[in-house]
Amino acid sequence: MRRFASLLQSFRTAAFATILMALALPATAKPDATKPKAEAPKAQQRPEMKKPGASAPAPTQEQFEEAQRRYNRAMELFNEGSYDASLLEFRRAYELAPTYKILYNVALVNVQLNDYAQALEYFERYLADGGSEIEEQRRQDVQKEIDRMNTRVARVDIKANVAGAQVTVDDFAVGQTPLQRPVRVNAGRRRIAVAAKGKVPATRVVELAGGDSVTLDFDLQAPRGETRETTRIIERREKSFPWPAWIGTAVLATGAGVTGVLALRAHSDLEDEKNKYDASEAPAESNKRREDLRDKQRNFSIATDVLAGSAIILGGLAVYLTVTNSGSTEKVGSRSRPSVDLGVGFREVRIHGSF
Repeated sequence: MRRFASLLQSFRTAAFATILMALALPATAKPDATKPKAEAPKAQQRPEMKKPGASAPAPTQEQFEEAQRRYNRAMELFNEGSYDASLLEFRRAYELAPTYKILYNVALVNVQLNDYAQALEYFERYLADGGSEIEEQRRQDVQKEIDRMNTRVARVDIKANVAGAQVTVDDFAVGQTPLQRPVRVNAGRRRIAVAAKGKVPATRVVELAGGDSVTLDFDLQAPRGETRETTRIIERREKSFPWPAWIGTAVLATGAGVTGVLALRAHSDLEDEKNKYDASEAPAESNKRREDLRDKQRNFSIATDVLAGSAIILGGLAVYLTVTNSGSTEKVGSRSRPSVDLGVGFREVRIHGSF
């Protein structure tokens, strides 16, 4: 069964190639006109070969020879099954030396690519441009192909409340509103979009069967909310453990412990001095020594209180930063990066912070 299908496909390709060869460009004749230069499309657009104007100059000998080479290359690519490349070469040949015969070739290649809407377009143009030069039998055969393509093509009448809106079908530009006629598309699921400057684009996805004819109305609206540009503040949070805060807390707590021990020792020395009695010592000397011990105890006690209080404050900050899991914050804007500075003096500890 597979072998039979392969033979059938080979026979079909050979038949198409035979038809294309029958329409090859004559080696000695030149077409009467050439295609005018088309404007560059603003969006991705399906290639289209336009009918040359009556006043267009005839192609030069170099253009005609180039067209002949591209036509032959298109035939080779078609026989190899490279239909996309073959289609492009046929189009180039037509641009260099337009003749209605190439339109028939382009239509046949589009049939192979299952692009029935484009095949229908070029079959109709072939009959219109060929006119009386086409034999009656060939005209009847082409008309049968046109009737067959019509069963595989749907028509969509696209309307919008804005003139000059860009209309695309499957991301290919097909024109601007108001369209002169309904758009012919291949049967299947099609994505139709309409966009205009200053309006919110609108998109619809429709499923179409061959022969369907539908109308789509697009109501383009202006964007909601303010349209003025605003400065955006970019905030970045680095997720890291707040080691500095915890280390500072540990240092302060250790310092409070050390000064607390020294304060207790000074208090013990002061008590011993009070209980000590030496008859040979002058009272003034004894009083001075006791006052020094009392000052020493008071200084160590103050240092202990300050270090302990600072450790509690910084420890609370460390807990908060740990819970929020944000070690630092960087903002692009007028706000600055928060920081914490620790200053240690002889009798006090200062914490400076900015947010």
